[in-house]
Parts: sequence; structure tokens; C-alpha cells
Amino acid sequence: REREREREGKGAVFPETMIALAHSRRWLQRLRAVNFTSATTSTSIDVNDGNRENVRRRLLYRSQQRGWLELDLVMGQWAQENLSSLNDELLKEYSELLDEENPDLFKWFTGQLKAPDRVQKNFAFGEIQKEIKAKLQVGNSMSMNTTGAEWVRGWNDRDKPK
Repeated sequence: REREREREGKGAVFPETMIALAHSRRWLQRLRAVNFTSATTSTSIDVNDGNRENVRRRLLYRSQQRGWLELDLVMGQWAQENLSSLNDELLKEYSELLDEENPDLFKWFTGQLKAPDRVQKNFAFGEIQKEIKAKLQVGNSMSMNTTGAEWVRGWNDRDKPK
């Protein structure tokens, strides 16, 4: 059969190629079926008596596994200490905070950028930001940036004349 295909000008088709093509077609079909949403659109969760503990566990996991060590520690610790006492509406609000992007959250928490109004109204954002600001005040003044200034430090900052 391969020789017949070569004579017709189609070339030989190997089984591995056919399998790869079939997988890529299935992958494209699945990709087209996915409804992509922006991180700024709320992925509102439904909390009820039947799933409340599962929601808390999911939020704790999302808090501890953000992908940025600093946020993993801060948000994970806050979630571990506070999620059990939150009512359904506050759980939804905290979920919305978790939908934000890591770089934005970090800059908003540390005061490098002003958070948007919708984030400033979030109770959890205010609580976590208070904790972070309190911890930042404990550090020495040489290791801190001024409020509102972006933290940028090069590898040779200590060698530069003051």
C-alpha cells in the first residue's frame, strides 16, 4: 500500500504520524470547547450546606499553591487561620480575591501599586494587607522601599556609593 501511495504522489503515512494527528485533532476539539474567561471576571462559587467544607479545602489549596512562594506563605497562612470562621458570602468574596493575578496581588499587598476599588472593598484583601504591612514595619529601614515605590534591587546595590 505504501508503494501505491508513493506512486500517487501522496507519500508514505506512518502509523505514528496518524496517531499524532488523531491526538492533535482531539486536542483542538477540546480546546475549542473550552470557555476561556478573564482573570478579572468572577468565577463565582456556589456554597451550600452540602459542599461548604469542600469549598474551604479548595480555597485553602488555592491559597497555598499559587505558584509564588511569598503569596503561598502569606495567603496560605491567612486561609488556614481564617477560612473555618467565614460565612458563605465571605468565602465567595475570598474566592474572587484568589482569581486575581499573582504579580498584581503582590504589588497591591506591599503597597507598590494602588489596588482597584473592587479589590480594596474585598474584606480579605484588607485583612491580609494589614498583616503584611505590620510585618514590613518590623524589618530594618535599609531593606525596605518607600511606600508606593516599586522594589527594584540589583545584585551590586551594596557596592554602590551612597
